[in-house]
Amino acid sequence: MTAIVNRTPDSFYDQGATFATEAAQTAIARAVAEGADVIDLGGVAASAGEEVTAVEEAARVVPLVEWARDRYPDLPIGVGTRRHEAGDAACRAGAASSTRSAPPSTPAPRCSGTG
Repeated sequence: MTAIVNRTPDSFYDQGATFATEAAQTAIARAVAEGADVIDLGGVAASAGEEVTAVEEAARVVPLVEWARDRYPDLPIGVGTRRHEAGDAACRAGAASSTRSAPPSTPAPRCSGTG
């Protein structure tokens, strides 16, 4: 089972319920307790919404990747992004993958490790 945790105030999935850090951490802990084998994090809404810079996107997801990696070292963590800057930062923080549909001319970032 994959658990989706969006760090966006305008998420179509949870309407911003996991935007706050503590709420996102609680959602991850609950998902793991309920049997999630993968956590998928997002820092930018997939639908039209506010403009979010790559720096802000990374600031939303990287601390959460670090927190989850520290508590659940064997849990695969994915980060949905189409920006290399945010994806690379997520990979360095311990994400196992970092992908989202991107224009064909701009391949989505992928992590090289197994974190």
